[in-house]
Amino acid sequence: MTAGEWITVIIVFSFAGVLMLLSIRSFLEKGFLLNNAYLYAS
Repeated sequence: MTAGEWITVIIVFSFAGVLMLLSIRSFLEKGFLLNNAYLYAS
């Protein structure tokens, strides 16, 4: 793999890791609200 491919892989996997942490915290009901449906639910 070339250096450009390694940089792309690192960026994509780090972005995926950040999104995974956000989703885990969302399922644990911690952190900020990612969806407004909770506000409009009866």
